[in-house]
Amino acid sequence: MDLGTILIGVGALLLCSTPIALSVISRKKAVKQQVLSLKNYASQYNGNITQHEVCGNYIIGLDEDSKFIFFSSNVDDEKQDSFVDLSTVKDCKLIKQSKSVEGYGTVIDRLALRFSNKDKNTELEFYNGDIISHLGGELQSLEHWHSEIKKMLA
Repeated sequence: MDLGTILIGVGALLLCSTPIALSVISRKKAVKQQVLSLKNYASQYNGNITQHEVCGNYIIGLDEDSKFIFFSSNVDDEKQDSFVDLSTVKDCKLIKQSKSVEGYGTVIDRLALRFSNKDKNTELEFYNGDIISHLGGELQSLEHWHSEIKKMLA
């Protein structure tokens, strides 16, 4: 191989890998910002995030000591923060709504956690098919957090 071929190969490699590297760096920065934002929100309620997960358009965090769930979603550039005090919750249900779509069969339309206490129900929406066109790990995330919360309620 001559030097010209090597330089062209290295240049092509750099040209192809730069957008991927920039995308990864940008995503990590966005995740870091979401985590910081959720921790700041939790601190307003004297909470301390001990577990968290970023998935799709939301971040969910748990304060195991205070038994609080903190949730933040960003849909259509509109940020919504929520929290649930698990010490007041009687039950947590996994909501998985599906609909029939011609040509595709049954598809998941909505995923949420519903927290019930004697006064009211609160829902944290993980996925809404009317807003986001495809699932990206939300079902697994929902099942994981449902399991974690059920353990804390037991």
